Amino acid sequence: MVYSVIWIILLFLVVWPLGWFLSPIWIVLLAGEAFLPPVRELNRFIEKLLTWPRTMGYAIQEGRTEFPTPLD
Repeated sequence: MVYSVIWIILLFLVVWPLGWFLSPIWIVLLAGEAFLPPVRELNRFIEKLLTWPRTMGYAIQEGRTEFPTPLD
């Protein structure tokens, strides 16, 4: 229960703002992914960060004690 509260606070203060900041950049870079291989790797990394709220949601629901990292 305590960890779920910590994950909720982290979700609101770090994870969502990071997603709001990175999502426009990710959308713009998607166009170059087909012909620029370095952009493909960057997009995959950004996509992991953008799906981090889902990982946090599962950690909150399950009450996990380990930190829900986006880079699994």
